[in-house]
Amino acid sequence: MSSGGDGSTPGGESEGVDREWDVVGPEGFARLRLGDAVDGVRGRFGAHVTFRRTPDADKTDHFPDAGVMATYDVNRRITFLEVVEPATPRVVGVPLLGAALDDVVAALAAHGVEVVRDPDGGTVVGWAVGLYAPDGTVEGVSIGEPVK
Repeated sequence: MSSGGDGSTPGGESEGVDREWDVVGPEGFARLRLGDAVDGVRGRFGAHVTFRRTPDADKTDHFPDAGVMATYDVNRRITFLEVVEPATPRVVGVPLLGAALDDVVAALAAHGVEVVRDPDGGTVVGWAVGLYAPDGTVEGVSIGEPVK
């Protein structure tokens, strides 16, 4: 990672980075919520790369050691969270990433949690959690307003 004058910080792998992400509801994860301020997030998760998904999109910080991407609005508050490997996001204790979508749906149903499927994966009803699984395996987990 390199600093490109955009606020990103260089850094290698961090030892002791907590990669477990328990979803607490539509507001986010136990340790990172929608509405959190950019400075606090950067202070907690350290090395990151800042980018825009499209030229007119809000800025996103990718914290590769933690496996999280946080998108901020003009007020520098989180509006969208995406968790990818090496993170281990969970809903009601069910691990999501790297698992077959069918297995995730069945495991969540055993806990009384419904998933509504769509062509790209599905949404965990009542939790506002998106499961990105275009090929049948969950590759990403998101919370918040979809990125433009």
